[in-house]
Amino acid sequence: MKKILHLSKFNAPHYGGIERVVETITNGLSCRYKHIIISFKKSLQEDSIKIKNVENISERSLITILSQPININYFLHVKQYINNVDLVHIHAPNLVAFLAMIMFRKNTKFIVHWHSDIIKNSTITFFTKFLEKYILNKSYKIIATSENYAKHSASLSKYQDKIKIIPIGVAKDKFNSEVDIENLSNKSIYKKNKNKKIALYVGRFVKYKSLINFIKSAVNLTDEAVIYLVGNGPEKKKMVETIKNCKLSNKVYILDGVDDQELNYLYKKARVFCLPSTTKAEAFGVVLAEALMNKIPLVVYNIPGSGVNWVNENNITGYNIENYQKDIFIKKVNEIILSDELHRKLSSGAEKRYERYFTADSFIDSIEKIYEEIINSNNL
Repeated sequence: MKKILHLSKFNAPHYGGIERVVETITNGLSCRYKHIIISFKKSLQEDSIKIKNVENISERSLITILSQPININYFLHVKQYINNVDLVHIHAPNLVAFLAMIMFRKNTKFIVHWHSDIIKNSTITFFTKFLEKYILNKSYKIIATSENYAKHSASLSKYQDKIKIIPIGVAKDKFNSEVDIENLSNKSIYKKNKNKKIALYVGRFVKYKSLINFIKSAVNLTDEAVIYLVGNGPEKKKMVETIKNCKLSNKVYILDGVDDQELNYLYKKARVFCLPSTTKAEAFGVVLAEALMNKIPLVVYNIPGSGVNWVNENNITGYNIENYQKDIFIKKVNEIILSDELHRKLSSGAEKRYERYFTADSFIDSIEKIYEEIINSNNL
């Protein structure tokens, strides 16, 4: 069985967009390839999910610099495996993986899955650009998640001939099971708001998601709805304070301990999905594809150079709002909540767009074709 080495920052059960992609690929192709995933984990208690033909090697981050976890053991694991596999699949951004490749790779073929540019300015920009340039030059193929992002990425501008556009797909079976509300950790909140319509956010609580402004805009949310914020991150303390200061404790809820079963429940109940990110750090939005799969209309900001506004087709699957216009954003949320006719129209558009672009089967088939093309080629 052919072997694929995945180099990722994190992996399941730590869930962000990249982690969901790694999980979809390795689970979907576990019958065709042996997958080895080298990643970081948040804590010593975090256990990897066990899947046949998928080996998870995770090290706890000893230090984090500019959003990059670091542990010397990551390098040692890469050294052990890198020249004993058929292909390396790098999930970027991941500077530690780039450096490890430069240090230990001999002739192993590799591809780069370009999930996002490194957005932050830093004092090590020169070093970052050196690593990026080396890896992109040596890569056999670069996978970008949307044409819009690939065209507007400064890092990818010189490599258009290497780029293959593969939109991220999400699997339906993950969200198809029946859920008993009594088994959910936030059941008391759901019972309290059983007659309210739900505006849902799922993702990390980080600055570029603009969640503080989103919470503030909830003063204008219709009384027929509540906002559920699912996730965690460094902005959580500020979010709790904002909810308190704006007297929104009966309108905006931060949900803790949400597992896949509970997320399934929320997707089934949500009236509208909100992603208030305002920068290109939001490159695609895997949660948007998940919402479309569940026929949920979307409200997002129009972010120059991002793939978000390709995922969400304006007036068809939801609304792309002029960036930073939070009052218009919440107004459109209200329109979807209050109008059954509008909701039916956008929900139908969401379902059709998912089936056209974002199924797991289509995504996995495209990834497998890339794997086979590269593994079977004679080019090194």
